[in-house]
Amino acid sequence: NNLVKLLVADLWQKKEFSNTGSILVFLPGYGEIKSLGLDLIEHFHACNLTPLYDDESSVSPQSSSRNLFYLHSQINPRKQAEAFRFGKKKIILSTNIAETSVTIPDVDFIGNFTFSSSFIPF
Repeated sequence: NNLVKLLVADLWQKKEFSNTGSILVFLPGYGEIKSLGLDLIEHFHACNLTPLYDDESSVSPQSSSRNLFYLHSQINPRKQAEAFRFGKKKIILSTNIAETSVTIPDVDFIGNFTFSSSFIPF
């Protein structure tokens, strides 16, 4: 999670990254999605970056401030639908099932971290 967190934070700060684009990160499962989401919220806060708000953030002043989204079958479809709205800078964490079944038109960067951590000998 640490490497992915640092990479996403670095991309978020790039001047080439628009104010309305998205970073899409594919992860192996729901646990990894929620874990990375919490890590990103804490890391952005610790580094004084733009605050991240997910659907469970109690400090978000309004739902329009939400900029961290999770795509997974265990999440309410209404909450997931917000990730597809065009016109705001956001981070989307998803499983790779969405890789072939959804299109998010404003994605600027994609990271696929669904690979297995096991060693495969040659």
